[in-house]
Amino acid sequence: MNALTFHDTKIIIIERGGTPWMPGPEIGRALGFSNPRSAISGAYQRHITEFTPDMTCVLKMTTQGQRREVRVFSPRGALLLAMHANTGRAVAFRAWVLDILEGKVALPGHGDRITRLTEALLVARPRWERHLFYASKELTHAEIARIEGISPSAVTLDARELRRLGLLHRVAKGPRAPGRIAQERRAQLLGDGGAT
Repeated sequence: MNALTFHDTKIIIIERGGTPWMPGPEIGRALGFSNPRSAISGAYQRHITEFTPDMTCVLKMTTQGQRREVRVFSPRGALLLAMHANTGRAVAFRAWVLDILEGKVALPGHGDRITRLTEALLVARPRWERHLFYASKELTHAEIARIEGISPSAVTLDARELRRLGLLHRVAKGPRAPGRIAQERRAQLLGDGGAT
């Protein structure tokens, strides 16, 4: 199992649907409760109406050599618990969970898996890899279509899919007045002085 560390507390991570979930007792230890299991259970029961199914669930886990039902929380659920906690570590824990939600905390093994999946996807779709390269050079859809020998609408569809997958943030769709360096790059890629 993977784990993250908050201050001096190791928190086991259970990955569910690409999201790191954390056992309640470990959240309780990270928050500094003297009796983590009952503190988290009590906080959850007092505020049960605030939690949604995508924030918490019960899983069967092996803990201390025994198979038990353990309530786990998504980062949003952990943040909600921390909002109701009144411990000295609650403020720092909330900031740490927000960093997880915003992708500022590297999840163990997560980046490697995403990189491998991205590489496999681009091997399976070599045109997409070329589109990412052309987009990094700020070519328009029409220019990419011309280089690839496909229609601009096919480039638009590819760009939409690449954006949906989080691999592409922006591709210039229409004509614009590029600077001299961009014009030179464009001319090199198009092989004809950059005329479209």
